[in-house]
Amino acid sequence: MYACEFWNPSACLFDSSFCFKNYWIYHMLYIRYDVVCMAEKDSLVWDLGGQDRLRTSWATYYRGTHAVIVVIDSTDRARISIMKDELFSLLPNEDLQSAVVLVYANKQDLKDAMTPAEITDALSLHSIKKHDWHIQACSALTGDGLYDGLGWIAQRVAGKATS
Repeated sequence: MYACEFWNPSACLFDSSFCFKNYWIYHMLYIRYDVVCMAEKDSLVWDLGGQDRLRTSWATYYRGTHAVIVVIDSTDRARISIMKDELFSLLPNEDLQSAVVLVYANKQDLKDAMTPAEITDALSLHSIKKHDWHIQACSALTGDGLYDGLGWIAQRVAGKATS
C-alpha cells in the first residue's frame, strides 16, 4: 500500500530520475519513499509494505494523505480476501476521509490474471461510497497502465493539495 501526500520540497538530493510525459519519478538514496511530480505538483509517496508485521504502522503515515494506492497481484486469488479486509479496515480512518483510492490490478500481462472487473467484485469496490476510487489494469513488468493510474490521481487531487 502506498500513501501519497502532495507537497513542495525545498531541496532534495536524488540518485536517479525517470521522465515520461509530464511525470518525474525520483528515487532517494537510503530512504523508503519517492518524490513524484504529477501535473506540476510534487508528492511524497510512502511505500508501506503489505507484510503483517508492517500493517500496524500504516496509520502513522495517513495524516495529510490525498491518495491511497493498493497494488493487487492479479494472479493471487488466495489473498484477494485479505486485501479486501485490509482496504476496508483503513478507509474509515479520519485522516483518510478525503483520500482517493487507486487499485492497481498488477500482472495483467499474465494469462491467469484476474480481470479488473473480477478484482472489483472480489474487493467489493462498488460498496465504497465515501471515497473516489479507480481500478487500473497494469503490468509493473512492462509499465503498461502505471502512468494512467498516476494521471487519474493527479486529476482527482488537483486543488486539494496545499502549495
